[in-house]
Amino acid sequence: DFCPFKLGLDFLISKKLFDIMNNFNLPPVNKIPTRINTFNTEYFLIGFPMIPQERIDLNKSIFFDTKKRSEFNLKSYDAFINTDFSVKPRKIYPDVFYDVDAIGFQGKGLFFSDRLIDAIQDAGIVGLHVDDTEMEMNP
Repeated sequence: DFCPFKLGLDFLISKKLFDIMNNFNLPPVNKIPTRINTFNTEYFLIGFPMIPQERIDLNKSIFFDTKKRSEFNLKSYDAFINTDFSVKPRKIYPDVFYDVDAIGFQGKGLFFSDRLIDAIQDAGIVGLHVDDTEMEMNP
């Protein structure tokens, strides 16, 4: 059996997308070349390092409960860890500056810079779902 999430591999992306992303300031990326038998396209399993949830300033960050349709702040990292899939980040404030165009937060997903998202969309890459979560970082 193969469990890519246990290896920190979050996505299967095309070489075309990887080449676009590689032109940006990325953190170290885990990358394994792979192929799908019925396609001629080269793919990569990739994974980004995860920033621990303790690096998120919970006092400033805003979350949205899709069931209750309301925004709120989390009061503790235990509450952060125990949120279910109905809770989505709206605005994330890391407590340190990360000078990268892609960043992953433990339990809350991967975030791309606007310029990286624009480059991906300009290249006509499809199949990438982009939420409207904001990340506020000050150098």
